[in-house]
Amino acid sequence: MAKIEMLVGSTYGNAEEAALACADVLAAQHTVEVHKQANLTELAAKDFDVLLVCTATIGMGEFPDNLADFYQQLTEASPSWAGKAYGVIALGDSGYDDFANAGILMDERLSELGLVRVGEVCYIDACDSPDAVEPALDWLQSWQPDLEQHLA
Repeated sequence: MAKIEMLVGSTYGNAEEAALACADVLAAQHTVEVHKQANLTELAAKDFDVLLVCTATIGMGEFPDNLADFYQQLTEASPSWAGKAYGVIALGDSGYDDFANAGILMDERLSELGLVRVGEVCYIDACDSPDAVEPALDWLQSWQPDLEQHLA
């Protein structure tokens, strides 16, 4: 059983719905805490195994307000999370040049900090899937075996 910290970046609720649906599935086998307003100081004090980020992209490729401060803190600090696992669910709209940019930025920063990405980033395009829950759960189904293998 892993301790999973799930960070949510959501403005209109799609990313939050997808995150909560994934958290419900993961909670059957793991301890999951969902953070709708992530704080680096609080998270750095926790003993976790996996960081799972589910974020939308808003404006000109930016993070939603409830995750923007955390990302800014993360760019200025280097918590000692090397070797911990992470995953990213990135929501966006391919009609924009900066499709899923918040998820891309988070993936890059977590990798720079030495965390180990499990599986591939899940990209959910609002043009293809206005409801993000189903594609997020589909991705989670393939991500979980990769996570189990990483944790073994």
